[in-house]
Amino acid sequence: MMLKRLGFQRVENGWPLYSRVPRYLFLKSNKFRCSLRNLHCCGTSQGSLSSEVTNKTTDLCYFLRNLASIEPPKETNCLLWTLLEQKKKLVDPLDRSRLHPFVVPLAVDEHSDKIVGFLRWPTPPSDMPLPVVEAQLSTKTLVLLSNSAKAYVQRYLVTLEAEEGLSRNHMIHEMQELYKPGSFSNSGLTLEQFLIRDIGPFPDMYEKLTYKHLQREKTQSALITCEKAAVSFPGWGRSRYFHSCVLQKLNRMQEARDAARAALQLPLWTLNYDVFQVGYVAGFQSPESSFPQIYRKLANDKRYKDIENGKPKEQVALDRAAFLLDVTFLENNSYQDIKDSLAQLYEEAHLPDVARFVAL
Repeated sequence: MMLKRLGFQRVENGWPLYSRVPRYLFLKSNKFRCSLRNLHCCGTSQGSLSSEVTNKTTDLCYFLRNLASIEPPKETNCLLWTLLEQKKKLVDPLDRSRLHPFVVPLAVDEHSDKIVGFLRWPTPPSDMPLPVVEAQLSTKTLVLLSNSAKAYVQRYLVTLEAEEGLSRNHMIHEMQELYKPGSFSNSGLTLEQFLIRDIGPFPDMYEKLTYKHLQREKTQSALITCEKAAVSFPGWGRSRYFHSCVLQKLNRMQEARDAARAALQLPLWTLNYDVFQVGYVAGFQSPESSFPQIYRKLANDKRYKDIENGKPKEQVALDRAAFLLDVTFLENNSYQDIKDSLAQLYEEAHLPDVARFVAL
């Protein structure tokens, strides 16, 4: 177990700004509370969960509280159970060597290179749940699966009901508090409509709904849907560029260019599209050669003049860390190779907690 592998470490407060994500996402986190409570796995009922889920939940909650300085979602055990039901193998949260530095791995699909995990955004608001993401090791792209563990589990149950039928016999006790069987079947809605209306926003559901509108030649409804998607997932470039793709289909090329430029203002590893194709649509010439040069220069530039003109050194370090992640993604280099440099930049930003976390 993790408790035997790691000492009980006190983690100070704070996470870094991710400088290119809207600032309102990143507020100071609460100070880590070091107590016996931190050893208690969140929401685990010994009688209703398998020993594997119970043990993994304990380890994961310890990691999140003590090494990531965040409170685990109360649905953590249900999430792990769901991942097992989806035929995924639960993994050690410390096995992060191949992953994006902000990802906490939960489970792996052994038939692909895809890993499901939590994304630990730097200093999120206290009411912002941990997003559930899919890490694609071959491309280093992160795909947003759900804004929260709760929504991920609820979507699984709704989809199961839509495809196979669902009864309480399919659900462990803790899940019965998350979804009432029959809610979808009695709603009269399509799966996409029900999930978006009753569970929460999901990028792929917005995309499917948009395409259905386009197939029915409901152009205005399609635009409203993809515009809603673009603002429902702050910090994620995919929905922004999906908006651009729809505008391209409608031959609204100037608006498509602006939407592509907006997508490039967000972390490149959140696009889940060919970043160079996005660059062409945004109006850049030869992005294959220019983008790596531009981002490498930005990552290395210490911007002494900006500091002399009053820009905080901490913000400069945060900007450089953001661009270092982007250039690593662009050049398809290993995130493992930049962990020390990334940690040093966060140290320069006076954020030792995140430096410690990304270096794990």
